[in-house]
Amino acid sequence: MNSLPQNGPIDNGLLDQAWEQSIGDESPDGVPATSALPRARTEYGRCKGGSFSRSYGGLRRCLEFRHDELIRDLNIDYWNSRIGS
Repeated sequence: MNSLPQNGPIDNGLLDQAWEQSIGDESPDGVPATSALPRARTEYGRCKGGSFSRSYGGLRRCLEFRHDELIRDLNIDYWNSRIGS
């Protein structure tokens, strides 16, 4: 994440290189569907895909926003599952 520019577009080759450096060795064939990896790949694809990224001012900001939303949802699910919450 830190290697991505704060704002603006980034070359697709650099995007794929950043993905491989960050996730490449974590994605062997046969990763279970319940893994967080497919969700991460989906969000990466969304942010990489143009208009979604542009609306947030670039890939990095898009990924940061999506990460915050996913963590928020996870946090809500956790506290809703706790007895007395």
